[in-house]
Amino acid sequence: MHRLDRAQLPAGLVIGVTGGCGGLGASRFAATLAVAAAQRVDRCLLADLDPVAGGIDVLLGAEATPGARWSQLRLAGGVLDGEVLLAGLATWGRTAVLACDQFELPPPEQVREVIDAARSVAPVVLDLARHRSPTRDLAIASFALVVVLCAADLARSLRPGRRSADSVRFRWP
Repeated sequence: MHRLDRAQLPAGLVIGVTGGCGGLGASRFAATLAVAAAQRVDRCLLADLDPVAGGIDVLLGAEATPGARWSQLRLAGGVLDGEVLLAGLATWGRTAVLACDQFELPPPEQVREVIDAARSVAPVVLDLARHRSPTRDLAIASFALVVVLCAADLARSLRPGRRSADSVRFRWP
């Protein structure tokens, strides 16, 4: 098995995770990936961009942990400082967690500011919705890697997973 060292997990790394269909554990995989990255480089941002899921903070058991959620961020222009951002979020171990409000995606401009600020100081893992939206499309443009989880079930997971993979392919020639 290949092990990553600190040099292979640069601060600017952004990884997206989505499922081919619901119930596959994409959010759990994203959380595990963020925790593994934080163990390697001391911290990571796990950002929830799936408003129809139960909330990444609930999945982690961190819903009562103090720190800002997407709806509580107030960005007033200028340049967002990555250190200040991560310090103001809920944490789960060494992982900063930015949870999504149910049924409400943050606006694309806010997502862009958060990703740009966070990636300047830490790797970023995004838990993505399966369905396209301007916010999801903007996040996709920042990826180094996207993971699409699928079950070995043609009708339930592989076909929808292929559509999910096709929807993120547009940024690569």
